[in-house]
Parts: sequence; structure tokens; C-alpha cells
Amino acid sequence: MAGTARACHVLFVANDPSNDRWDAAQEGAELLREGENDHAVEELERVAAVDPNNEYAFFFLGSAHFEKGRFDIGNKIDYLRATVELALERPDLADDFRAILYEIVDRERQNNAK
Repeated sequence: MAGTARACHVLFVANDPSNDRWDAAQEGAELLREGENDHAVEELERVAAVDPNNEYAFFFLGSAHFEKGRFDIGNKIDYLRATVELALERPDLADDFRAILYEIVDRERQNNAK
């Protein structure tokens, strides 16, 4: 992972002249590089909550979850389950996302009752 994180750092910094978003996510990326995946997730979730447009935070957050074995991208249903669970854990998304899920489930129930 160290080589990947280092390569991503070079690529991202080169494409972001202000470096502000990279600076915000750098601690989480460093924790990830050191194998501190749980701490990296905590730090990167904090950064993402402060700046939901920070692509670096989300990139490294995904990497940290992957390193923890949270996602099995080879198994589509586990990926979908993890996506739903993560959305429901986020305070900024949970209520709206839950409403969407209820809407979909209600529609499916109505369609299956016909």
C-alpha cells in the first residue's frame, strides 16, 4: 500500500495547485500507509464530513475500508450492502437515504402484490 499511496500523492498534488484538499486528507493517507486502517477511517470520515467535495478523503477512505476487508468488490451483493450501511451511518446522508430506501421498498411491495 505504501507505494500506491505515494504514487497517488504525487498524482493528486500535481493536479491540485492549491493543495488544500490534499493537506486536509494527508493525515488519513499517512495513517493508511502505516497500516492504521481504523484510525485512517476515523480521520478520513472527519475530513469528508467537513468537506464533502474532498476527493482525496473519499479515495483514501475507500482504500482504508478495502484494506479492512469491509468491501468485497468481487461480490456485488456485499458491495451493495456495504454501500447502504455506510450511507445509513453518515449523519449527513442517513435520513434522506433511509427515506429513499423506504420509498423503494414500498414501491416494490406494491408491484409484487399485483
